[in-house]
Amino acid sequence: MRFVCAEEYPHRQNAGGRAVASVSQRPRARIRPGTGLCLLVLTGVFATGSWAQDAAGRRSREELKALSIEDLVQQEIVTASRRAESWTEVPSGVVVIGGDEIRRSGANSLPAALRLAPNLQVAQVDSRQWAVSARGFNGIIANKLLVMIDGRSVYTPLFSGVFWDAQDVFLPDVDRIEAVSGPGGAAWGANAVNGVINVVTKSAAETQGAYVYGGVGSEDPGRAGVRYGGRAGKLGYFRVYAKTAARGDSVLPDGVEANDGWHFRQGGFRADLQPGENDALTVQGDLYRGRAGTPGPSPTGFSGGNVTASWLHFAASGGQLTTRLYYDETRRDIPFVLGERLRTLDLDTQYEFSPGARHAVVVGAGFRAMLDDVRNSDRLAFLPPELTSHLYSLFAQDTVDLLHGALRLTGAVRGEHNDFSGTDWAPSLRLAWRVAPEHSLWTAVSRAVRSPSRIDRDFFVPVSRPYSIAGGRNFESEKLWAYEVGCRGRLGSKIATTVTSYVHKYYSLRTLEPGPPSVVANGGGATVYGTEVNLDYQIAPDVRWRVGGLLQHRTNHLKPWSRDVNAGRAEGNDPHWQLVSGVSWNPAPRWTVDLNWRWVGRLSSMTDDPAFAVPAYQECDARIGWQAGRDWSVALVGRNLLHDQHREASSFPAPHEIQRAVELVLTWQR
Repeated sequence: MRFVCAEEYPHRQNAGGRAVASVSQRPRARIRPGTGLCLLVLTGVFATGSWAQDAAGRRSREELKALSIEDLVQQEIVTASRRAESWTEVPSGVVVIGGDEIRRSGANSLPAALRLAPNLQVAQVDSRQWAVSARGFNGIIANKLLVMIDGRSVYTPLFSGVFWDAQDVFLPDVDRIEAVSGPGGAAWGANAVNGVINVVTKSAAETQGAYVYGGVGSEDPGRAGVRYGGRAGKLGYFRVYAKTAARGDSVLPDGVEANDGWHFRQGGFRADLQPGENDALTVQGDLYRGRAGTPGPSPTGFSGGNVTASWLHFAASGGQLTTRLYYDETRRDIPFVLGERLRTLDLDTQYEFSPGARHAVVVGAGFRAMLDDVRNSDRLAFLPPELTSHLYSLFAQDTVDLLHGALRLTGAVRGEHNDFSGTDWAPSLRLAWRVAPEHSLWTAVSRAVRSPSRIDRDFFVPVSRPYSIAGGRNFESEKLWAYEVGCRGRLGSKIATTVTSYVHKYYSLRTLEPGPPSVVANGGGATVYGTEVNLDYQIAPDVRWRVGGLLQHRTNHLKPWSRDVNAGRAEGNDPHWQLVSGVSWNPAPRWTVDLNWRWVGRLSSMTDDPAFAVPAYQECDARIGWQAGRDWSVALVGRNLLHDQHREASSFPAPHEIQRAVELVLTWQR
């Protein structure tokens, strides 16, 4: 028995989007090596490519890939519906950021890489904190976006969001990031309200040998990482990695350092094994520790670890069974404010099969147990301080071919039961019409919910009576009905484009009703409508350009009985428009140039103080790369080049601003 390596046979992908080596020689769609690149129309700018191979068959990492628009539109996407679909077929708004795009952008963190997706709203709040969302409701505690790393959810039940300072990956090992804007609740459950981000890493077979990088910059003390991949006997392949990074302080408007510098260390492993002819097993894990400065004398500390096992089995009948089990533990200590230890055990399984020539069915079930242990302070408390919660889910989806592949109807429904609000249902109906081989129209109506989190039900200020703020013991799930329509296609051989328009209607949004004490309730609602447009243009064999943007408007309203103390302004802050554009150019055989611009509209103040409004701004990042030799490359990266310092998001008690930065990065790979 020998392991079938990813380079020998096409990749198969499991429900989390993870590529695994194929263990069956049944006929299947082939994915060309390297198409994990910016598939989407708008993402195509940074796709890098292959230049002449040396005697060992090595490709230079610095040349723009000769990836045609045809290859782009044939790439498979799995996050939108938990099954592989080509770009033309997907009835959702989706952007894929390829691993080479990330490298060529010069991104030094996972949130920075997400800036490449124009359908996401990404803002750096300070040195360590980021605000990331899709289709609105953005902020430090944004709670309507599901984020996964290889299918493992990284959300916290404390506030249904993500601690971005503790979520990072070894970026050279990222195959792609699939960013789906729009509801994903029918496929992925609670919190997949406005979108889903799934970070998909490369298989161990694709990361053999040694890889080392190091960078030093004007604002950041430095970063470095090392990875090594090898054979795991006859069973398959493995890799191990370690990385460290530090980020300097952001500044206050007067230029004074904010004492919020960030330091982070992480290590981990991955093994891709073939225990049987029709089975593939992936085991991976990470450990990390970090700290970040605070206004006080003691820094915030955070640490954690996780281990995930994914088993993929190809049944003799042609079906595909995927089972994933992971354990995740996180710790956070905010001096004099809060301490938390969260332990999560999650089991998810799905079976994909075709009961007839016209049907593609996916069914699944899941279970999650979360033990949250909070150390309260005199300032605030989560009561009870220790809570074990459970989540049970069932999922079913059927894609029906109505007209010989030209018209497809996908119906899906997911039921979830949680300890806070009971059972919630998330149905979805999507219709895709292929009007031409490379042009499609689609429309969808779907429902999604955000289940209550601890900040909704268990949050109290101060720690004992009399409270000034009290959690809503009757707080129920927030609800969304979404209506979408979109088109995508190729215009000639050099241009691909997508357009998505949507109307989101939200019900039972969180409000804070006046007291005493003020109580968390479901007194709010909102209507959001907007359009996302993306364009990918192969200007010349060595020049790619992409541009994408969105226009969006949100109207808040309150229920007749609500007297929300924040007047409906507390649930996120979003620009009405943004535009992201980039160019990748190979001016000479060993040189690359990449430019990324972003224009972001004004953010209004979420308080009565206009000082916390964020003016509209534009910024530019740039990278110049040089392949210095067979194994060495050098890159000069500039970030936020247009201003000495600028503000991207509101932060309290004082607004923080991000400074211009320059970094030199050296990479060695063999």
